[in-house]
Amino acid sequence: MTAHDEQTGVSRETDLPHDADIPASADLADGVVATDGLWPGDTGTLPAQVRSALVQLIRGPYVSARRTPNHWATLLAHESVIRSRLADVWLDLALDEDREVAFARNAPVEGESVPQMMRKQSLSFVDTALLLYLRHQLLRASAAGERAYVGLDELTEHIQQYRVDGNHDHAIAAKRVKAAVDRFVKYALLDRTDTEGRYEIMSILGLVVTADLVAGIEAEYRAIREGVRGGSVGSADGADGVVGEEWV
Repeated sequence: MTAHDEQTGVSRETDLPHDADIPASADLADGVVATDGLWPGDTGTLPAQVRSALVQLIRGPYVSARRTPNHWATLLAHESVIRSRLADVWLDLALDEDREVAFARNAPVEGESVPQMMRKQSLSFVDTALLLYLRHQLLRASAAGERAYVGLDELTEHIQQYRVDGNHDHAIAAKRVKAAVDRFVKYALLDRTDTEGRYEIMSILGLVVTADLVAGIEAEYRAIREGVRGGSVGSADGADGVVGEEWV
């Protein structure tokens, strides 16, 4: 996942969507026995449940014990062969057994141009600032052995700390926050609760927003919030500082 803020100049690389010469009769890694074919003409070697877990990882947004328990169990049982098949199409597996989440990402290949399976999406300054805040709340709740929740009003108040054009206006800031939250729900980083305007922060966010990414941009955003650099960031229409982010 690559993060680059055109306003602050921050750029960081970090760990936010097939078969290779294996005989049909061979036994595969992790105790997977090659299949004879699931339909006429099928030359694949993986059992149905392993194929399904592989597809879910590629299709995204992620596999977890909570959202997709069957795929999660299959992934843990057959991690090696799934990693191998992902690598065949230039993908890497990010897996955290403590958080019980995993997702596929573009392989961190250096020195040559390779196909990119996972699309990249631009994130605004507001998107990225919220992700940092949500990660902090998630880690704090996790340390206490609790699930993490957040409200729209709380997020709007947080964003208004930053001296970004338009954010001093509560209505504009609330509109930007709601748009960002809707995107996070789409990517399953947040989950709606029964209470209007309140969301659960999903554990995958801690894996997507890594410590390396946070270290790279937190100081810059603090400087913006405190007005150290002077002036403002972005524009009133919400296209305020683009951060490139790899999503599944």
